[in-house]
Amino acid sequence: MVILNDMGQETTFCNYKTGLTKAQFAEQIQMLAKLHSQYYQSQHPDFERLLIYKDRISNLIEVGLETMCVNGFRAAKSVIPPRLFARQNEIWPCTLKSVERNAALPATVVHGDVHLGNWYITPYGHMGLTDWQTVARGHWSRDIAYVLGTAVSAEKRRQWEHEMIEMYVSELRKHGGPSVSVEEAWLELRRQSLGVLAYWTLTLTPSENLPDMQTEEACLCFIGRICTMMDDHEVLGAFDF
Repeated sequence: MVILNDMGQETTFCNYKTGLTKAQFAEQIQMLAKLHSQYYQSQHPDFERLLIYKDRISNLIEVGLETMCVNGFRAAKSVIPPRLFARQNEIWPCTLKSVERNAALPATVVHGDVHLGNWYITPYGHMGLTDWQTVARGHWSRDIAYVLGTAVSAEKRRQWEHEMIEMYVSELRKHGGPSVSVEEAWLELRRQSLGVLAYWTLTLTPSENLPDMQTEEACLCFIGRICTMMDDHEVLGAFDF
């Protein structure tokens, strides 16, 4: 049994409306770099006990993930850039390619669900991460695509994203992880953005066997941010392999 102090009186739990500063956004990136570097290709026996990210998606496919994602994408048309929405028939096939690509890359511990609602701000303004129930073995680009696509508005992301990815690869290497080029990081996180989107299109239109997990407003906010990032970086062009 683990007993924790009640953080509610001192801590601000984020939601889709929370506005982060550049320093707080950077702290998210730095925290994930430390996590990913510490467990990169880990030989610890407990590492093998973690569910593989691909298997987590496979479990969702068995309960209708494709239908939920297709329906959710269409339902979110109002927040999706028209150029991306026009290619909706490519989204699911590329999502499957994204998952396969993740499984083919070196694994680390990934949180798996790093949207803004799973972060908190301490009384001193620092960031903390909660809700570790979807932790898995997978490639680090999953988490980075996720935080980049949901943590801040599209306007802030565009201003800060290149600096953040440069920081991530530097921090990853500094803490004992692999040496990755900025170009490689961008390529892989572009590919992993499809799996990030899937988590929110399914949440917008869950099947009758799944509960409502987020408000419609939160879903549309994050889908809009993710899809705008996907459109900005032409992610569907990253699957020519």
